[in-house]
Amino acid sequence: MPESIEVDAAAKRVEALLDGFAEPSTRERAHQLVRVLMELYGAGLSNILNIVRQGGDSEEWLLGRLADDRLVGSLLLIHGMHPLDTETRVRTALSRVERFLDGQRVVLDGVANGTASVHVEADSGNRHSHVPAALVTAIEQAVRGTAPEVERVELEGIAHPTALVQIATAHS
Repeated sequence: MPESIEVDAAAKRVEALLDGFAEPSTRERAHQLVRVLMELYGAGLSNILNIVRQGGDSEEWLLGRLADDRLVGSLLLIHGMHPLDTETRVRTALSRVERFLDGQRVVLDGVANGTASVHVEADSGNRHSHVPAALVTAIEQAVRGTAPEVERVELEGIAHPTALVQIATAHS
């Protein structure tokens, strides 16, 4: 993304692109899309101003607050400008999941080639062999929500559920 952009030229380009749609219904949908994107970015700018007005005492505080804001953080991610690396964001997301657990830790082993390797362990350090499906879902959603560049989450030590087969006796 360029660091500076000629605003008037960009606005004219957007208008020309919108006017280029031949069918009125398609043109209206394109206008709606632009309006929604402008609302989204406007809300992001509003959040940025609110954070700046809070007046933190350091650049680190400011970047942290911007990164923690769901909308601003998402916009920074989209444009490759997020101040935190992938592993840091994933560790933070996993610590949020961990807050809701009783006696378990969710540990990131690492992120490589688009895969986050995670395991769940008890407070004693033993890895769990049975992790509830809801926890698996929570971990996957937390990782993908904070690091969309992670394509896959590998959960270590999770037992695969076994099927219960009931055998009925035959009636004579």
